[in-house]
Amino acid sequence: MASKKTTPAQVGKMIKKWKEILGLQHWVIHADLVEAEELLHPDEGLTGQITSRPSQLDALLSVAIHRGRDAVETTVAHELCHVLISPLDCAAELLAAQLSGQAQALHKIVLQEHGEALATQLERTLLRLARQEET
Repeated sequence: MASKKTTPAQVGKMIKKWKEILGLQHWVIHADLVEAEELLHPDEGLTGQITSRPSQLDALLSVAIHRGRDAVETTVAHELCHVLISPLDCAAELLAAQLSGQAQALHKIVLQEHGEALATQLERTLLRLARQEET
C-alpha cells in the first residue's frame, strides 16, 4: 500500500505550530515537499533537512512527502529544533574556521554529532509534551 502524501497546507500548519512552540515566530520558514530521493542522504533514512540563515531569520525546510502525518510532524519538529540552535552552529563554525586542517575537520564532525543529538533530544521532549497536552 502506497503512503499517503502530506499536503503543503498540512505542512504549513505544522510549521506554524512548531514555530510557536519553539519561539521562532519571527523566522520565515519556507517548505519544499520532495521525494525522499531528493534529500541529501536518502540512503541514511533521512526524512527532512533544513538550511537556515540566522542572520536573515529565514530557512528552507525540505521534507519527504510520502510519509504519514505523525512522521512528517516529527520531521518538522526536529528540523525546526535545528533552526532554534542554528545561531550556536554558526558561532561554532566561525570558531572552527580559525583552526587548521585536522583540528578543523574534527571540530566540524563533533559539532555535527552534538547538534544532531541536541535537536533529537529537543524534538522528542517537545513532541512528548505536545502530545500530552492534546490528550
